[in-house]
Amino acid sequence: MFEIVLKAGEKGIGPAAVQDAVRRLHPGVEVPHAATIGRWLGADPRVHQPKYGRYALRVDRS
Repeated sequence: MFEIVLKAGEKGIGPAAVQDAVRRLHPGVEVPHAATIGRWLGADPRVHQPKYGRYALRVDRS
């Protein structure tokens, strides 16, 4: 998941697009529900929400 978000850039990516990427990159894997993806990404400290329903890599501002 992190690699998919990383490649999405600063505008981020939504859970449905993450699902599409998982389907495309790993055709034999059961794709997680969008809400599950949102919980996983929301719990990852490397990720933030630039807009509602979008996830992007957190940029260190120090």
